[in-house]
Amino acid sequence: MERAKIVRKRHKNSISAMLITAVAAISLAAFARSSHFAVTRLQLEGLTSYTEITRQDAFAAADLALGMNIFSFSARKAEKGIMSQIPQVKSAKVSRRLPGAVSIRIVEREPFSCIYYEGVYYLCDEDGFVMSASGVIGPPGCISISGLSDIAIYKGTSFRFSQNAQTLTVKAVLDFIASNSLASKISEITLERNEYYIYTNNNNYIRFFALSDFSENEAFVIQFLTSELRANIMVELFDGADPIYKMVGI
Repeated sequence: MERAKIVRKRHKNSISAMLITAVAAISLAAFARSSHFAVTRLQLEGLTSYTEITRQDAFAAADLALGMNIFSFSARKAEKGIMSQIPQVKSAKVSRRLPGAVSIRIVEREPFSCIYYEGVYYLCDEDGFVMSASGVIGPPGCISISGLSDIAIYKGTSFRFSQNAQTLTVKAVLDFIASNSLASKISEITLERNEYYIYTNNNNYIRFFALSDFSENEAFVIQFLTSELRANIMVELFDGADPIYKMVGI
């Protein structure tokens, strides 16, 4: 007898759950067709001045438009559309604000370096992601890189710093600069005749010939870059030897 009551109760609960699910599905379908939930406002947040992203770009990539039903799209799909079609965007968050507002919050990639190769400037973020490719040099505060040879670099992809010894050396130097918050001290990294030059913003520069020369003198590099030295000083780095100072351009 008791067992029969339990079975009937479970059956009743199952029917109730099915009814609730059905009502919810019908209600959602009604919401999806209702003009009361038409999108009347599209908002975009997080834009900065150093990229060329527009409102039109973001909404088109997310496949969002005024007048569409606010329940008719997938927020996750819209976020993936923005990430895949706009390389300058590092992350995107799409949210609904009932009854008719949709908000896109983006985080843009910040320029860190600008690689000049075969007449084109490739703007990269700190992770090496190529944000843009144009005939215009990167914005102020961006570290210029020139002199690399035999490399492959494409907009919308991560630059492979493992391509050769040159790129591996430049990657190690960039990582060192980023991890020690020294980007504001550096203007340019140049490779000339198998010699590496790091130019500072106060007209000094460091020269070395191999990554080991640089790696063995990292503590000195930090001191050199953060000290208030006069301009026109060149320092040569050597593995296993003290740095050599020279006055230049006088």
